[in-house]
Amino acid sequence: MVVPRWMLLAGALAVVPGCSRPEVADSASRTRQFLSEVGRVRAQMTADNLERIPAVIRRQDASMLTDEVARIGRYRLALSKLDPRGVDPNTVLYMQSVVAALEAYRAACMDTAEFFFELREADSKPSDRGLLAPAVGSVLQTSRGDTVAALDSVIGAVRGLDTTGTAIFLVPIANTIQADRARLSVAQHDQLELARQLSSAPEN
Repeated sequence: MVVPRWMLLAGALAVVPGCSRPEVADSASRTRQFLSEVGRVRAQMTADNLERIPAVIRRQDASMLTDEVARIGRYRLALSKLDPRGVDPNTVLYMQSVVAALEAYRAACMDTAEFFFELREADSKPSDRGLLAPAVGSVLQTSRGDTVAALDSVIGAVRGLDTTGTAIFLVPIANTIQADRARLSVAQHDQLELARQLSSAPEN
């Protein structure tokens, strides 16, 4: 991926310029520490992406998804406290890509929790149709993979319902989840691409 010029300039604005060797050495030290902190947050989010979030989606656990939203908020807060002054611009860009991914995960968790709340509310009311949550759950139980795969299973489960009739009220939230899935996929790709560029860049 070619990083747009405006993004490079935006990242450069966060760096304090300097020319002497002590300043260069200080910048390298700051960059290493900054990258270490960003990497720690990314590792936590990666674990949630591969294990925690898919598991609670399979269980249709809206409360735990809400907890995950708060958890992601703490990750975001940790990154907001990092000082980008004196840090390599590309490393700042990488941090920004992690933030974008966090926001995408957060939106996906919020909207999927809302979806499950709507399912439970609908099933709690008298109706001639069958229960919706068990029908969705039977599809989710076969899901494997990360958060994107879990979102795919939610979308697929809704498509299996009668969305022209008794389950039509689920279409708007399902469309929102589909948009979340697309946003998250792009954010993951951009984050991985910037990580690859950082890992392949020559050391100063």
